Amino acid sequence: MHPLVKIISLIALLIITNLMSHYWVGVICTTMVIMAMVYGNGKLLAVVFRMRWLWISMMSIYALTTPGEYIAILPSQIKVTYEGVFSGLLQMLRLLTAIASINYFFSNSHKNFRHCCSFFHNFTSFPYSYITLI
Repeated sequence: MHPLVKIISLIALLIITNLMSHYWVGVICTTMVIMAMVYGNGKLLAVVFRMRWLWISMMSIYALTTPGEYIAILPSQIKVTYEGVFSGLLQMLRLLTAIASINYFFSNSHKNFRHCCSFFHNFTSFPYSYITLI
């Protein structure tokens, strides 16, 4: 498969994931994680483990700041809502889908695909080099 087709399909998958309902996000996330674990290079768990503080902070921000119905089991000092927990888990699934799909596409590609991605990064960051942002 041509590297450009892989990049376009990855971008399309990530856009479609944001437009889907929570059920289909879970199905696609599970599928991509299984594909990355079976056909990938085995580094998905290490990447997910390295992002543990992102997962914790994302979940706590969503759970504590989203308005909605409070979870009654917790003490009254902590205001965690059902909607916040649900939104946090949904965003975590979307992020895990992105990580698993990137891991899968990079592990099943040749050197040309990595070269194409580095060229795209250099091409898009070229205008910013003149104003010393990069």
